Amino acid sequence: MTQLEETIDTLPKALVRMVKRQPDRVAMRYKEFGIWHDITWAEYLEKVRQVALGLYALGVRRGDKVSIIGENQPEWLYSAMGVMSVGATFVGIYTTNPAPECEYVVGHSESVVYICEDEEQFDKALVFRSRTPKL
Repeated sequence: MTQLEETIDTLPKALVRMVKRQPDRVAMRYKEFGIWHDITWAEYLEKVRQVALGLYALGVRRGDKVSIIGENQPEWLYSAMGVMSVGATFVGIYTTNPAPECEYVVGHSESVVYICEDEEQFDKALVFRSRTPKL
């Protein structure tokens, strides 16, 4: 194992390494309205950086929990990697969960932030926000 490989102990560090090695190569693809779109490693890292800086500005720190509710799409990955980049832990929630189940997950995990993909998922948080003191 080389020195470089030994220091890659987190997914965010692995992402940075990929950007250094091949910034313009395709990291992932997604389909929207029947059209495939490419996301390069450099673009991926920039989105993750934006999420991480936003979370840090909100006060998220190492050891905190952040709930993420959203479909399988690039934004979910940006969110999860952004959470890990600030040393926090992400807690995935199924979009099909009703508000009481979301409340249980958020409360039990003591999440300090709830990242949601759309208004429908946001509305669920409005139901339980007052009962989840850490959020």
